[in-house]
Amino acid sequence: MKTVTDANGKVWAVDDVDALLVRSDAAVFRAVVVLYERQTEDEKATDQTTHRNGVGFNGVDARLMSYYARWIQSNGKLTGKHVERARRIVRKYRAQLLNAIAARAGRKAA
Repeated sequence: MKTVTDANGKVWAVDDVDALLVRSDAAVFRAVVVLYERQTEDEKATDQTTHRNGVGFNGVDARLMSYYARWIQSNGKLTGKHVERARRIVRKYRAQLLNAIAARAGRKAA
């Protein structure tokens, strides 16, 4: 199983990321923004995914999730059905989020 150690020494696996996303709205909000930040600048400008680079949102999710990310950045959170929709979508990116944890800690995923 792929695991990473964060900057605080906590070991994370994909299942840990998924469990956090299920129980924490704040984790969902942070995940949406992290994934948005991984989009290329031209993808951010157009709310589309044009590069097959394995980071950021896929083509189906790019428009909505980019909108959500900008909303979170300016308002701090999503509410109502938008939280649950973002949670459902962002969970499919849990392996990419695991890689983001590793990158933030300056490590590679094992």
